[in-house]
Amino acid sequence: EEVTSSAESGTNPAPAGGSLPPGDAEPATPPYDGRTTSTKEGRPEHDDHVDSGGMQSPKPGETPRGAVASPAEEKPAAHAAETEGSDSGVGPAHHGGVGKAEDQK
Repeated sequence: EEVTSSAESGTNPAPAGGSLPPGDAEPATPPYDGRTTSTKEGRPEHDDHVDSGGMQSPKPGETPRGAVASPAEEKPAAHAAETEGSDSGVGPAHHGGVGKAEDQK
């Protein structure tokens, strides 16, 4: 299989996308003090240098309303208070006084 290149012959262009050439290339930056390029034999049960997420949600049984409580107080729309000046069944982009298509005959 033959591969042709559109580059000028005799030129050595830089690797595309900032990638390193294959082979025994040296790393771009040296390792930090004490840092190794391979892992030690076996992995520790707990690594103090790993940040594993910080905050987590509480267990459902430890929440104020228990494990089976709804995350919000559910209220049917029919029982919700209407805001002043709101037309029923329209979204926030509706301009007051403009008729709805389903109301036209």
